[in-house]
Amino acid sequence: MSQKFSNKKNKTMYMELKIEVDGNLSLLLINKTREIQKIWEFSNSWGWNSLHFEFRKVDSNDVLILKRKKSMIWSPNIPTYFTIAPHKSLKISFDIGDKTWEKNWDLTTIKNEVLLVKAFLIILETQESKEFNVFTGRLESNTIKLKPPHKWCLSND
Repeated sequence: MSQKFSNKKNKTMYMELKIEVDGNLSLLLINKTREIQKIWEFSNSWGWNSLHFEFRKVDSNDVLILKRKKSMIWSPNIPTYFTIAPHKSLKISFDIGDKTWEKNWDLTTIKNEVLLVKAFLIILETQESKEFNVFTGRLESNTIKLKPPHKWCLSND
């Protein structure tokens, strides 16, 4: 079950984390409102650092963080966004083995671990978010329990 969070304008959106059969790590953003919702695309400076994942080993309190690398050159840097129609959803897949992610751990350390995984999307209010009426606030996905093997994160090993 997804968790619900509202932004300051009382617009509500849900985020659900799924691991797809094809091995991709995917997010499903669900618009539960009667209005179009916009979120920044992840290919510009407004959306790039808005998403991160937390992994917890079931038998440990260690939190493993996966987030986008901070150093990025934007040429051009255009405030583009995804649009989610009322009562519709948007599925976004990620290849966490590509070179755009940084982590405080080695992917191989989780190869045989049962994991609890959660995604966080945090979009801060900016002049551009006001101008383009982009969703601002914090979304937290449901937690999913994953059993090995974790092909979705070890595909490039």
